Amino acid sequence: MESILAAWLSAIFILSSSSSFAAVKPIDEIRVAVTKAIHILKEPGMKSQHESKDLVGQLRKIVDPIFDFREMAKRSLGPHWRDLTPEQRQAFVPLFRDFVSQVYLDRITSHDVEKVLFTRETLDKNYGEVDTKVIAGNGDQVSVVYLLKRTDGGWKVYDLIIDNVSIVNNYRAQFDRVISQSSYQELVARIKKKIDVS
Repeated sequence: MESILAAWLSAIFILSSSSSFAAVKPIDEIRVAVTKAIHILKEPGMKSQHESKDLVGQLRKIVDPIFDFREMAKRSLGPHWRDLTPEQRQAFVPLFRDFVSQVYLDRITSHDVEKVLFTRETLDKNYGEVDTKVIAGNGDQVSVVYLLKRTDGGWKVYDLIIDNVSIVNNYRAQFDRVISQSSYQELVARIKKKIDVS
């Protein structure tokens, strides 16, 4: 599972907010963004600085405009989302974003992406799917499918499927287990502990 999540983080952090999703097809937007982000990640010194706040900031500038973290958080909590107050929902979304970034940030830099093939785009009204294949320097290949939803701000990624495993479904199972066995407050406490948020 860790290799799958590592591939997912590579997929996440090779996106960029270079232009508006509303003006182009999802596959074209992702293709341009991937090219730019791979160039950034291959800059000298990038890997040695992977724990720095500067790199975290750069990655968030890339990710935040592209991903709908509210939708991802909502889907990851599943039915438990309905039990949260508006204030709890508002607080959970950035916590979820930070959790994703902190837990897997070190893994992205160890995933040597050589190139990405864009194999198919499927559109169905307000939903889109972009199928890609990530090829590492050693020849390994990982299937990465981007699931997107059209919003007022354009196309936003709300889930990724890495080698047939949904990231949202994976988190939903983990979060449900903690909440069912303990409480939502315990889930928040565990996430904060992982990302060192007081």
